[in-house]
Amino acid sequence: MCRLCEERFGVTYSVSGMFDHLKGLDLSWQKSRPRHLRPMLPPRRRSKRGLAKAVKRIAKLHEGKQIQLWLQDEARVGRKGRNAHVWFEKGILPVMRTDKRFKSVYIYGAIHPGTDDAFALILPRADTEMMRLDFDTFAQSLPTDVHVVLVLDKDGWHVTGRLKPPDNLSLVHLPAYSFELNPSNASGSTSRSASFPTASSTTSMPSSKPAQRLGTT
Repeated sequence: MCRLCEERFGVTYSVSGMFDHLKGLDLSWQKSRPRHLRPMLPPRRRSKRGLAKAVKRIAKLHEGKQIQLWLQDEARVGRKGRNAHVWFEKGILPVMRTDKRFKSVYIYGAIHPGTDDAFALILPRADTEMMRLDFDTFAQSLPTDVHVVLVLDKDGWHVTGRLKPPDNLSLVHLPAYSFELNPSNASGSTSRSASFPTASSTTSMPSSKPAQRLGTT
């Protein structure tokens, strides 16, 4: 970035100065997510039309209920031991003991766009059994007059015929290869980096306690 600014605009920045400038533009250093190489039709327009039709169809099937749109996803957090940098004699490779154990849990989260309402469970695995537990617990937390349209992707444990959602949940799946259409993916990234700052070092036994908001305790 420093070199490009100097070549294109004749402005010289130090690395720290460029960092401060980018932060001032409300940008952050992030790891990109891969996009599938398979050519796609424009999924956003197709998803909006399909979602609107699905919501209307579900509303007709559940007349008298308050229809709410929620978005769901999972994110894995955990810890993995790494070697630290140390000062050592030149020409000699330092050797040190390293904890190579790896522990992780999954955050199952759902958000209600346009509100502060959210639901989360911390569970040990990502599979059909845990997905069923997440659905059942989420459904029990809803008011009796609410029916939720839950938008989620097409992970294997989301589309299996062995997964039967509770009566007050209706599932709507996103088009294939279009995870970016689900804003709850961003919530997962935030959970890893900010909301659970000690997840990489203090992962303990999984909890099934629902959270009022993602990232709260």
